[in-house]
Amino acid sequence: MRRIITVAVLFLLVACAPPKAEIPLNEIPAGPLLQALDEHRQSFRSLKGLASIEIKKWGMTRTIENAGIIIDRQNRLRLDAYGPLGNVLMAMIWDGGKPSFFSPEDETLKKQGTAALDQLFGDGLDMRELCALLSGTVPASFQTGTAIQWCGHNNECLLQIQGKDTVRKITVIYPASHEAKEPGIISEEFYRNGGPLYKARFHHRKTVSPFIPMIIKIERPSQNVSITISYQEVDVNIPINKEDFLLMLE
Repeated sequence: MRRIITVAVLFLLVACAPPKAEIPLNEIPAGPLLQALDEHRQSFRSLKGLASIEIKKWGMTRTIENAGIIIDRQNRLRLDAYGPLGNVLMAMIWDGGKPSFFSPEDETLKKQGTAALDQLFGDGLDMRELCALLSGTVPASFQTGTAIQWCGHNNECLLQIQGKDTVRKITVIYPASHEAKEPGIISEEFYRNGGPLYKARFHHRKTVSPFIPMIIKIERPSQNVSITISYQEVDVNIPINKEDFLLMLE
């Protein structure tokens, strides 16, 4: 009986013990990181890649096994879904205005316009933000607001930028060696009017210049949407032609 009481007391002591203290973060000037992220953004000019895209929305999963993605900085974007024979099932083209959708099998898709984009990624997602997410860079407007940076002892840092009605949180990791100069973006969260617009995580950066994440997961909590983009092949900073944004479905 005494042994049972002793074990019970030890259990209560462990249960009541205070939680382990988190690794302390030290506030440091945000200027150098802001400059490094902006330089990384400017060093990215274009991307052409093949990928698979998995979209989970309201408990249902839609998978595009073969997709083509073309990004021209944060100015133009093209996304094609291919069939098993390489035929185009759907094409989305954004050239700075409203995105256009086309399908040889669904003539009504073009009339849906941004509604078709909302069905894929949820509504309210800016196309320039989407270009930045798909290339693992920051949007051109990312410095709008007051920036604060905290760093821990594991080479990870959190950058928070507080705007008038927005908050952007960017987590980066600095390279352990001096071979790679630029910090890598691990995750990004963007809030507007107190609510999360999206949360993104970036995995397996490919050693090209600039570095590109090969797996990107974007969560949109308010839309109950989760999108995972897995690049299979990617070419960065190669020439982009006007023809790349012309529709040729035949």
